[in-house]
Amino acid sequence: MEVQMKKKYMGYIFPSMLSFLLTGIYSIVDGIFVGRALGDPGLAAINIAWPLVALITSLGTGIGIGASVIMSLNTGAGNHEKAKKAEGNAFFLLLSGSLLLVLGLYLFGPQLLTLLGAKDELFTPACTYLHYILLGGIVQVFSTGLIPLLRNHGAAFYAMCAMASGCITNILLDYFFIMLFHLELKGAALATVLGQILTLLFCIFFYLKKKNRIPRSCFCPDRTLIGSILRVALSPFGLTYLPSVTIILMNLQSLKYGGSRQCLRRSCIYHFLYGTARTGNRRRKSAVAFPQSGKRRPKVSAHLCQMDLHPRNCIRDFRCFTFFSCKKQDSFLLRNLCPGS
Repeated sequence: MEVQMKKKYMGYIFPSMLSFLLTGIYSIVDGIFVGRALGDPGLAAINIAWPLVALITSLGTGIGIGASVIMSLNTGAGNHEKAKKAEGNAFFLLLSGSLLLVLGLYLFGPQLLTLLGAKDELFTPACTYLHYILLGGIVQVFSTGLIPLLRNHGAAFYAMCAMASGCITNILLDYFFIMLFHLELKGAALATVLGQILTLLFCIFFYLKKKNRIPRSCFCPDRTLIGSILRVALSPFGLTYLPSVTIILMNLQSLKYGGSRQCLRRSCIYHFLYGTARTGNRRRKSAVAFPQSGKRRPKVSAHLCQMDLHPRNCIRDFRCFTFFSCKKQDSFLLRNLCPGS
């Protein structure tokens, strides 16, 4: 009995971990392709607009996890009807919440971007990226919100496959839209939206099966259930969005004291840090090996050197940023990440 329980537990935990890892990759992929294709303005624009984009995924994650907890509590208590009703109310919250959020960002997005530091040459590309992301805002809220509900049905592996399909699609479309069709930030946003649409299609197919269908009566809003879901959802929403708060504060300070050059240098770091933070893993699992003297070093464009964006400088900033989040016994790793930087 204990062995079976352990196998079942592992069957849930590993697909869930991989799903969170794939969620983090979403935030890194756009930056990689945009940085290679557009250089400094594109990468900095995504970095400034990302906290607004993260609101969309954080909302879906919060509601989805909140509803899944209420479902589990009622299922464990033997109240399967109330569990189904909680699932139906989750759909109502995802729809109403996504509509309000997308409408709010559409109306006040430019003003919010200005407050976040999007000025001069960064304002237009940041607005473009946010505008095209909002075209699929409702889809993104549903795709992230339904994944926890799928796990509650025992379909953790299926949920992982849904996330993986969207992530792989995003990577492939980023290459075609940005590198081949030269759609720039518009292409990055469209690739993200289309990847999320594929994830949502997986979720829809799951609920089309007869055993997983939700009765229409369960979609009627229930104040008590909605209140319970939102109280639980507040914590995962905050935890998911917390790295974006850090990005906002650091962006504002970088723009204030170092200008767009400093903001751009940190943009490379934030895309990596935000993606790894989304996996829920707060410790470094391995050290990165950098080319030493006498070996072939990666090519660095003259333009990046003029902008003071040499990898050595980015690594130095990464060491300073991570120094305060590492334990004392790990500090020797930071001192030896890049000798001579």
